[in-house]
Amino acid sequence: MILNDLIPKKPNKIAFLSIPDYSDNPRFLYEFMRQDQEDLEYIWIVNDREILQELIAKKIKAVRKNSIMGFFTLASSKVLIGTHNNMISVKGKKQYFFNLWHGIGPKTVPAKCDSLEQKESARCSWNKVSYSITTSRAAVPHYFEFFDLPEDRVKFFGYARHEFLSKKRDDHEYALSLRHNLCSDKVLLRKKWILLAPTYREEGRDLNDEELQMINKTVQDNGGLLMLRAHPVLGKRIEANHRGIVDVGSIRDITEYLPAFDGLVTDYSSIAYDFAVLRKPMVFYLYDYEEMDRIRGLNFACPSDYPGHVAFNAEELELGLIEVMNGNSKNIDPVLKKFYPPDIENACTKTTEFIMSLIRDGDSHE
Repeated sequence: MILNDLIPKKPNKIAFLSIPDYSDNPRFLYEFMRQDQEDLEYIWIVNDREILQELIAKKIKAVRKNSIMGFFTLASSKVLIGTHNNMISVKGKKQYFFNLWHGIGPKTVPAKCDSLEQKESARCSWNKVSYSITTSRAAVPHYFEFFDLPEDRVKFFGYARHEFLSKKRDDHEYALSLRHNLCSDKVLLRKKWILLAPTYREEGRDLNDEELQMINKTVQDNGGLLMLRAHPVLGKRIEANHRGIVDVGSIRDITEYLPAFDGLVTDYSSIAYDFAVLRKPMVFYLYDYEEMDRIRGLNFACPSDYPGHVAFNAEELELGLIEVMNGNSKNIDPVLKKFYPPDIENACTKTTEFIMSLIRDGDSHE
């Protein structure tokens, strides 16, 4: 953008943006950096007015994205940090854009069902990324194949949110405080909490009512409480309309609440590869595996790359659920070894040090 390039860049200014606002890897990296590098200027770009006021009340600098101040903030920041390439359209020539990557998982990007126009647009966007931060090359092979990403522009530092989870893994007081935030019933607080978190499907069917009822009954019969978090894009397509199911879809950033759950039911969602950091049991319900592979595209080997019990039909799901309720995890260590750096707990440190080296020394990408 010509106007953007005319605005001087402040070398110590970093702008953050995420979807949803103030969440995901940008949030956890920001919370680390503001403690580690206090002399930098940090500012959040948000879309939602309520979240803007919430951040301001917490003494966090923030501006609306679609405003004059939002544009000026983006244009004057030396470093832009986001996910989903959501800052590409405003990145200037003398700025660094760090794509912190939303998550790893079995689904390919771009999807097989994307049009040629969509794929070409995605390719053009990725060509403008300065650096991408992810967990390992094995986790995202299709990115290198499709986007032709230069190896030196992808850093395998690990995810900021995985550092957070690794440090909260054995913090039982933190987990209990989260439960109290969600529930005041002492009986329910003592139950095993199981999170049901299906992924977004461009096409195909979601969980049907009968399946949801079976999952709920199996969890309840084994002393548990089922909590449903439909994918934010799905809205109310899957509803917690059965007795005893708790809807936790209003939680903006589910990552910080994952330690509160004892088990997970999911499918192809990247949330499983966050939950694996906690080393807790999960079951994958892949009832539409062939259809998902044909429509969307899947790049992980099944079942070896799935950190849990794998079920392809309702009967297998019920058995897997019982294993989860009994606390029996499966295949977590091999997946962690393959897809994650060995020092997950240092992701923020490594990312921050690299960003600081660019601010201090620059590179040929400017």
